[in-house]
Amino acid sequence: MAGLEESFMMVFVECLVLRILKLKRKEEAILRKDEEMTIKQAIRVVDKKLIVRDRTILTGVPDNVIVTSGPVEGVFLGVEMDRDDSRHVVCLGTFRDVRFMACFRFKLWWMAQKMGDKGKDIPLETQFLLTETKDGSHLESDRGGIGNEQNRIVYTVFLPLIDGSFRACLQGNERDKLELCLESGDVETKTSSFRHSVFVHSGTDPFTTIQEAVKAVKSHLNSFRHRQDKKLPGILDYFGWCTWDAFYQEVTQEGVEAGIESLAAGGAPAKFVIIDDGWQSVAGDLQTDEEKPLPRLTGIKENSKFQEKDNPNLGIKHIVDIAKRKNFPDNGIIACMSHNTDALYWAISGGPLYVSDAPGKHNFELLKKLVLPDGSILRARLPGRPTGDCLFSDPARDGVSLLKIWNMNKYTGVLGIYNCQGAAWSSSERKNAFHPTTADAITASVRGRDVHLISEASINSDQWSGDCAFYCHNTRQLFTLPYNASLPISLKVLEYQIFTITPIKTLAGGFSFAPIGLIDMFNSGGAIEELKYDEKVGKVCMEVRGCGKFGVYSSDKPRRCVVGSIEVGFEYEELSGLVSVSLDCMPEEGRRHVVEFEL
Repeated sequence: MAGLEESFMMVFVECLVLRILKLKRKEEAILRKDEEMTIKQAIRVVDKKLIVRDRTILTGVPDNVIVTSGPVEGVFLGVEMDRDDSRHVVCLGTFRDVRFMACFRFKLWWMAQKMGDKGKDIPLETQFLLTETKDGSHLESDRGGIGNEQNRIVYTVFLPLIDGSFRACLQGNERDKLELCLESGDVETKTSSFRHSVFVHSGTDPFTTIQEAVKAVKSHLNSFRHRQDKKLPGILDYFGWCTWDAFYQEVTQEGVEAGIESLAAGGAPAKFVIIDDGWQSVAGDLQTDEEKPLPRLTGIKENSKFQEKDNPNLGIKHIVDIAKRKNFPDNGIIACMSHNTDALYWAISGGPLYVSDAPGKHNFELLKKLVLPDGSILRARLPGRPTGDCLFSDPARDGVSLLKIWNMNKYTGVLGIYNCQGAAWSSSERKNAFHPTTADAITASVRGRDVHLISEASINSDQWSGDCAFYCHNTRQLFTLPYNASLPISLKVLEYQIFTITPIKTLAGGFSFAPIGLIDMFNSGGAIEELKYDEKVGKVCMEVRGCGKFGVYSSDKPRRCVVGSIEVGFEYEELSGLVSVSLDCMPEEGRRHVVEFEL
């Protein structure tokens, strides 16, 4: 019996041990799962340091700075103050050895950029701050997301927000402290507690990081819509004219009509007009010692210059209606009381395109590179943005950098390179000031991936080799470059170059092809609305709007070209592969040219 009891006891102990081991393994598995599910917060404050993806951005973060989790792995920064007030300036930490690009407000209605790597360089009224860590490899960052995450450059965006009744902005001080300024604008509106004053987000792609941050803020504030969610007004696809530089406050009905007629006669008809300052009712101060008293706005009503002389009750609305019937049957005319004339958008901006020249003083040679005969423009699809390699360089002040701006069309990219050195906003002089610059040319490189989203212009991007065709508008030269290869470009002050860049499609039989567009226009590729390849028969079909010389790249001379249903002649440059065909007239309204090449 004793032996039997011992046997039972041994079995019982073994079962108990096995059960304990099983429970322990289960517990360890749960802990491992919890660890796997617990992601280290990308942005956090540890030991008085603001850590972003294991890189230090700020040191000496005060205890009254509050971090609250936000969407897309971002955080909100807030502060607790010791007393209620209508304005607070509080330190967020020391900012050193991190490159930044700041957008700051230097007048009520104008913004400018400033670059640096110290807190004291961050201007007052900074509305947007993008930083780049100095550790990390640009080579890893340029490998399209397949590089080692730990070795990639980290970008952090700071967006000051509206927090309750207070607006926020950033600034630096002489001790390299990054400061948060909070103000209500009303001495009676006071508080001491803030939770969502700045949104901070990070990533390894600067453009994606900014976009995600703005979307996160949109979700938080719920007070605006993202650009992608808005319907753009139709006038953005047309050329316009603003009266400000032509007339300033001396604008008249006759002057507006003269400007419209002058542009139409030169072949660049304006399809919208901005009537700027000078049309509304104003009066001078009654009691003043000045010879010419400062005019004050007395009402949002047209002055006598814009009233019908025979019937003053028929004011600017009547005149606008007449102008619309005569000149803008399908588009718009805008009466604008205060417009930012610095916002003159050019060929690759993706925004509205208008000029402000006086009647009879237009450069039609230039305008015809921007405007089609029907008044429409070849507008790029996105806001123009600096290329990744010049985000943190100062193209106006440092004497060594060129400004490169990229944008996208449906099937091509566009890249503008500019030498803007020699003039910029001076914080000490409180005005735009000239400064010495070299007369020598500045050199930079041009690559296909300077257009950040160039792969999206490729048909079957997963099969694209990365090779691109480049058409230089200024020199009218075409060349091809493999992925990662670069071409040096040198420009003197105020010189520029514009490139259309297109992914090269490799077809059966070894043929290579890339559409360019209307090669006499700055944004050539904006003319291409549709692109289809029929690889079985070696045919490329495109739908094109506008008129002029249309160009493509082809590694071999095409067998034939058909426009509509008619076979037409074309020119072929064997050395470069440039194929050009003339589209002599505008297609009928609402229609496009159909251009086919057989290879």
